[in-house]
Amino acid sequence: SWDITPAWLVEGTVRAERYSDFGNASVGKLSTRLKMADDKFVLRGSASTGFRAPTLHQIYAQSTQASFAGGTIVLSGLFNNNSKQAFALGIPKLKAENSVNLTVGAGFNPSSNLSITADFYDITISNRIVYSSSITSSDLNSTLGQILAAGNLASVQFFINGIETNTSGLDYVVSYRNIGIGKGHLGVNLAGNFILNNEIVGSPVEPQAIKDAGSSILSAQIRSLLTESRPEYKSILGLDFTVGK
Repeated sequence: SWDITPAWLVEGTVRAERYSDFGNASVGKLSTRLKMADDKFVLRGSASTGFRAPTLHQIYAQSTQASFAGGTIVLSGLFNNNSKQAFALGIPKLKAENSVNLTVGAGFNPSSNLSITADFYDITISNRIVYSSSITSSDLNSTLGQILAAGNLASVQFFINGIETNTSGLDYVVSYRNIGIGKGHLGVNLAGNFILNNEIVGSPVEPQAIKDAGSSILSAQIRSLLTESRPEYKSILGLDFTVGK
């Protein structure tokens, strides 16, 4: 952390971690803040990298479920990336998700009771772990079809480092304090978020055996859950009334 001037601060951070059951990961962050107009106006920004290791259930969970379809029992399975099914299909073991995060924002404090902040963010996640769509094949001559037939399975699913995503948006907070009402004081806080972009970048990484069978790890439904399941905007209004202590 370095105060270049009384108004200009620059900070940097590096972190390295070692997981006994996963491996190594290193990340870093560089940020800066500039105060102006007697600290009433602030500019700030940061750039950082991040990671998220796969969870234990994403690495090891495995199950087979039976359901009725068309008057018959149909089996479907979730297989982990250490299974013989994953090995046969050429699905690699999971690795950490990686991210690049950029932010830039401003804060305005025209009085001791009023504060306004707005921050733009942009997050790109690569090697993102996704729960694949239900993978099926009617081609019994394909590797996928043979694996399904050998296990009496109608479909299989995996966790896989399948996609890259980009999300950007704007966060804002407006706060006004100490509004006198009778013997008490009211505080008003308005906070919100606008998503400007939330998309899958490029095409998913399809294992060759699944691609050869004409199937996909990322159906339209899974794509929609990743890109459309969050609201485009939200706002939260909070009121805080205090009397005495």
